[in-house]
Amino acid sequence: MVMGNLREQLAAAVPEVDHLLIFTETGTAAPPLNHLAVVDTYHKFAAEFLPRCPIVDPRGKPIRIRKENFPKFLNLSAAPGTVPRKPSTIVESIENGTFDESEYEWARDRIQALFWVPDVLGDPDAIYTKHPSHGLIRAEEVYVKVYNKMGSTVKLVFVDYFGKSKDPIFITSFLTSATTAMKHCKGEPIYRRTHKPQKPPG
Repeated sequence: MVMGNLREQLAAAVPEVDHLLIFTETGTAAPPLNHLAVVDTYHKFAAEFLPRCPIVDPRGKPIRIRKENFPKFLNLSAAPGTVPRKPSTIVESIENGTFDESEYEWARDRIQALFWVPDVLGDPDAIYTKHPSHGLIRAEEVYVKVYNKMGSTVKLVFVDYFGKSKDPIFITSFLTSATTAMKHCKGEPIYRRTHKPQKPPG
């Protein structure tokens, strides 16, 4: 199997960094995907996600979520030929009913797995410092969780620190492969789960 080969290759090539094997584990059962449109996703986000915030990570750090970052969570951007708008303006248009979905594009994996974020933040397999070579996402830390699913199995959640109080804030997230996920992580994990994840049903 491909995953088995990757695990064996990593162990043989870099036995001293066994933490990388986190990315090749079977993982926990994947939650349901979200198939709602953007507006309905926002209303579910406001009703079910935001009330759970801040989400406390295993280190006791409360991760804050700003509703104004909702467009960033989906990688929502202006479609060709339309005028870009500020994230806060987009959120306002959703709330007042003037949002036109045809004027935007968004990342399918981000909207589908948005509601996995609390699980990743609250119970990650590991937390790493974000690798500086991947500068497109402004963040300091990467939360990693591997899921037992087909295709892209690793959910990465990016967190940055703001203000004098250095509040940790959820920036964005996406699903990816094990090899790509490793490239976003620097060095050994800041945190690593000590207990085994729950086995998927069946």
